Amino acid sequence: MTRNIVALVFRCEYSGAPASSTDEAAEIAWLTTDDIADRMDEAYALRLLDALHEGPPSIRAHDGVSVVS
Repeated sequence: MTRNIVALVFRCEYSGAPASSTDEAAEIAWLTTDDIADRMDEAYALRLLDALHEGPPSIRAHDGVSVVS
């Protein structure tokens, strides 16, 4: 791990309460899967897209931009 980063993404359900920014999240957005792919580098987009799928967690390695095998 070149950058020593471990990122965890959790799939949650919307509770109906209004969303608002915090000290940890300056911006909140509801995105479609197409929005995710368009707005993020592959390494980050895949984390979110993986969280949308049922089944066991995905484990991937990346160089900070693209997934590596």
